[in-house]
Order: sequence, then structure tokens, then C-alpha cells
Amino acid sequence: EAQLPREMRHFLALLKVHRFEQKSHILAIPDVVKAIVDFKDDPELSRLGMRALMSGTAMEQEMRLPTIGRCPNFVKSVRRIMHRESMQELLQLQLRLVLGILDNDPSDYQEWVECAVFATAKVLQATAVWTTNSWEVILQAIEEAMSTPQGKILLQN
Repeated sequence: EAQLPREMRHFLALLKVHRFEQKSHILAIPDVVKAIVDFKDDPELSRLGMRALMSGTAMEQEMRLPTIGRCPNFVKSVRRIMHRESMQELLQLQLRLVLGILDNDPSDYQEWVECAVFATAKVLQATAVWTTNSWEVILQAIEEAMSTPQGKILLQN
């Protein structure tokens, strides 16, 4: 696969994300995450991939989160995707993903805390109309960040 031209790898990544969206098989999670990591600068693929990872019931999402959190380089990609994202719905979805990963003690916990603080700031900037759900995710992110010394420092800045 690495020997294929970039356009073909991109197309293959889109197909993997679409396939996961249809079947949501836990063994396909690394493929979806790799597609997002490899093509993090493609807004369409990033949005589709994030929505696919967070699709399904709360129980299905919870079962995916430990696997997602163990995928290498994903936290850096999520942060980069959030940096350019401006849609409130997607930022909140990404923040929920980050919080779910933090609940499962990823190996790079501190990086995910930093990502949660960054996501909180982005959601605060992007949200025009607040609902109970909007506040809930923000408060949960702040509580998570406050549980670490680095998170406290980041929130103060």
C-alpha cells in the first residue's frame, strides 16, 4: 500500500472510512485512524472519519475508545484537525472523542489532556447557541484538565 501513488492511497483511505461507517467493526478502527492520521489535511476525510468513529450507540462508542486511544500519532492529528475546524458540531464531537479517550487512560495521557484544553477553547469560540449538552462537555473537559498540574497551567493561559 505504501508504494501506491498518494491519490490512490487517499482514495483507499476514503473507502476504508466509508466501509467502517457502514459496518463499524472494531478491527477496522486502526484503519480509520490511520486514514485520519495520514490525510489529516483533508477536511472531508477528517470529518467523515471523526463522525464514523463517534457513530453508533454510547456503548458502541465506549467499546471503540480504548483502541482509538492506543493508535500512534492520533492525538497530534486530532489537534491539527481541531486547529482548522470551525464547525461547532464537529468540535464538540471531537471534544467528546478526546474525553472518552481520556477516560480510558491512554499511554500519552498528558498529550490528550492538552488536546482537551485546546478543544475546550475551540468549542468556546465556535459555540453561538449554548445547550445543556454544550455546557456538559465543556465542564467535563475542564474537570479532566484540572486533575493534572499541566492541565491547570494550560487552563490559566
